Amino acid sequence: MLVKDSEDLGWFQAPCNIGFVVLGLLYGEGDYKRSLILAVNCGDDTDCTGATLGSLMGIMGGMTAIPQDWMAYIGDGIRSICLTNGHGRFPENCAELTECIFNLLPVTMRQSHQQLLASLSGKKEGPGVCIGGETDLSSLDPKDFYGRDFVDKIGRRKPYSFTWEGIYADVCIEFDRRPVCQPGESLEGTITVSNRERLPEQKHYRLRYLPPEGWQVNGTRGLYAPAPGYTRELGHASAAFVIHAGDKVDAVNTVILEITCPGRPTPMLVPIQVMG
Repeated sequence: MLVKDSEDLGWFQAPCNIGFVVLGLLYGEGDYKRSLILAVNCGDDTDCTGATLGSLMGIMGGMTAIPQDWMAYIGDGIRSICLTNGHGRFPENCAELTECIFNLLPVTMRQSHQQLLASLSGKKEGPGVCIGGETDLSSLDPKDFYGRDFVDKIGRRKPYSFTWEGIYADVCIEFDRRPVCQPGESLEGTITVSNRERLPEQKHYRLRYLPPEGWQVNGTRGLYAPAPGYTRELGHASAAFVIHAGDKVDAVNTVILEITCPGRPTPMLVPIQVMG
């Protein structure tokens, strides 16, 4: 039923892969081999499905969760067909990879400066800061892991959206509906600019839309991103825009959004594509 229901997504799509992983977790009942076989036999992007589920079960059960007859083939060594040549030394076995991941804990679990200062000043009790070398995580609560804000932020995003990474800011474009226009139609959306540099001052972004010939774009021409810590959503600004299609609509139509910032000599050019 799951395979049938995800046919319209096309190949190699994350929603069905996640569904296959959950299927393996539920019906595998904790058995490593049974879980992997059930998930991979769903087909589609089997290498990613197997890697995701195998990693999760390895985290939950450790090396002892892998059956011995599979261990004889899996082993401890890492064999990759990725193009890693010229990018430095990579872990050669699972033990080295595990050490590398644990060394990332001080980064992935660190508090933001605002949370840390609030905690130290006694205004707010925040979770502890993970110190390098820490391996006993039994006292941590799942809420201490800083992933919830990111998940909630993604959950609030509209279905038709994308993020463009600029040289000094990130730009999120969200459409109110599918970005498809016929001659004379309009398409509404929202632009959100987030400070990447996390500098401690407010920024003024100037916006200029460059539409195809005969098209028009109405929207705010300036955005003020507050200083980090000024609002709960650190350093971002949003504004609505409306794209009006002209008499001529091609299969793919591109509106260029030019974003400039005083003191930054290089403009950011964000391509906004609308299908015909």
